[in-house]
Amino acid sequence: MRKKEFLRGIEGVVAGGTATVNGETGKRVHRSKLFYTESGVLSDPSTTGITRITERVNGVLMTDLTPAQARAIHLLNGGALGTGEIPLAKSEPWRASIVGEEATSWDLIGQNSYHLGVQFDAAATVPGIRVFQESDTIQNLDNGQPFKAIVKHLPISFNAVSGINDFNTLPINFPIQRIHLFAAGAIDDVEVLADGQVVYEATDDENTRLLADYGLVGGVMAFPIVFDMDQQASNALNVRRTLNIRVNSAATQTITAIVEQRVPNFI
Repeated sequence: MRKKEFLRGIEGVVAGGTATVNGETGKRVHRSKLFYTESGVLSDPSTTGITRITERVNGVLMTDLTPAQARAIHLLNGGALGTGEIPLAKSEPWRASIVGEEATSWDLIGQNSYHLGVQFDAAATVPGIRVFQESDTIQNLDNGQPFKAIVKHLPISFNAVSGINDFNTLPINFPIQRIHLFAAGAIDDVEVLADGQVVYEATDDENTRLLADYGLVGGVMAFPIVFDMDQQASNALNVRRTLNIRVNSAATQTITAIVEQRVPNFI
């Protein structure tokens, strides 16, 4: 049975500060949720609440998201959200099968440390957080051997001009499930070239309709690039040599790409 509990020992919960909690490692984590309050009332963490959420295993940064980014990723997959809720899925509930869902769980058994950090906006009014976690003590096995398929969420930002931009510095060392593009203004269309071949192209409107066929909600971020629309983790983008994301930006703006890479360990 999956154990459902709230993490204890959170320190540093103060406006302008960084709260930290060190979680147990002898378990497999399926999901985490943060619940943010101001003056004891559940509040929107995306305005003047939390600026950044990080997760580290053995000191290695595995998650680096703003609340708005974490919530948008959840909404993209058809999830619902309550006030103050920030979901951080490990076993991704939107995967097509039970096996597919648990494959991306965070197996912390045998790891040295798990660390969650939450940075608060200086304008937050009496901030508070509770951190829910769902876990068990089972390991993922393939032919009797433990395996990991951890999905990292790390940001890379670009300064885009109005018009065509080529972004070619994204990591390609592991399979890429998705690339979530966030920006203040519109992104009109995107073309993805892997090893010189076009593997993904659509306008913003076309992309929204393509995603909708699989129950995905495209309008929750500037432009979601989803290689595994069918929710099969195996349908990721594998790049051998070069990756170029050609973005047609409607304005001069900063574009942040949250790259979802599936890695075989906490690396």
